[in-house]
Amino acid sequence: MLFKQEKLSAQKQLRCSCNGRWGTLYQNPEPKCTQDIEDLTQYTQGLSVGNISFWKDSTFTIPVADPTMVIDPGIYYVHLITTGPPECDLSGIIEVTLKPCKFDLALRKTLVSSGSFKNGDDVTFKVEVFNQGQTNAYNVQISDYIPIGMTLSPTETNWTVNSGKAILINPIPSLAINESTIRNITLRIDNNFMGSTIRNWAEISSADNDTNPLNDPPIDFDSDPDNINFNQPEETNDLEDDNIIDEDRKHNGGDEDDHDPEEISVIQTFDLALKKTVSSSGPFQPGSNVNFQIEIINQGTLDAKDIQIADYIPSGMSLDDSLWTGNPATLISSIPFLGVGQSTTRSIKLKIDLSFNQNSLEELG
Repeated sequence: MLFKQEKLSAQKQLRCSCNGRWGTLYQNPEPKCTQDIEDLTQYTQGLSVGNISFWKDSTFTIPVADPTMVIDPGIYYVHLITTGPPECDLSGIIEVTLKPCKFDLALRKTLVSSGSFKNGDDVTFKVEVFNQGQTNAYNVQISDYIPIGMTLSPTETNWTVNSGKAILINPIPSLAINESTIRNITLRIDNNFMGSTIRNWAEISSADNDTNPLNDPPIDFDSDPDNINFNQPEETNDLEDDNIIDEDRKHNGGDEDDHDPEEISVIQTFDLALKKTVSSSGPFQPGSNVNFQIEIINQGTLDAKDIQIADYIPSGMSLDDSLWTGNPATLISSIPFLGVGQSTTRSIKLKIDLSFNQNSLEELG
């Protein structure tokens, strides 16, 4: 063997005996992948004019059917008889050897339907896997890193949760060269999510270049498949390389192209309501104290903090409560926190003026 390479490549050695002279010619072409076609005739360009033939054996008995379309590795024999004069008989070999084809998968994540979402909504993402390599891919597994604020939707039947990540129940069985395939995943926004955006990442976590699970898996050309988010260089939590599938981290410092995010907007509402009732029994008269109960209800999707209330004391009444101050009366200590769906009450006591001579009072808070 003239040289050892594990990729479709060729080297020729031609030997000439003509008028007592011997010559040797070597040529080392750029190695090619096993999916490529090798043209043996390119290695005889520039030789003397004559009858050139290509053979599978050294005795020139098994011809090469088409020397421009060789795929199988092995030693091929060249026979050249020049037209002369003088007539020269040349023989040589071209050895075609193998090298593993480039294995290269990429991933892009997008929304099936765009728009804003609200708490409790199901969101369907499209995860597309591309075979950019020179060999078929098999048993491709994807990890979807379910973000805080989302869970796998109970309607999703093609994925399962494993250690906080969603993985395909049935990995992609095969993906041909230059082909792509799509797997959708549906996540649900938590009812108690408080943010305005959610960013969801997915990554190719494993793949093979054959159907034998016992041998070593291939090494991806420009990225490293795994199931750990942000553990590789350039796996940064930003959108700078969103939907980019042609960068090369290993060789050019670009994006990890088998790892991609999609961000959604979540509509939130801040909504507090107030209800005021009389909590003490009448009838009332000038000089009587009247107790009111004020209920605050959080009807929105966001927690509320530091809630202050204003009680508009009407003419004919005055404040008689140590927990309130001023006019309008405000709480000395505001309500520190009120969660979504919760309610709380505060009481206020007012006194009817001794000089009040009307039949009714309207008290606003």
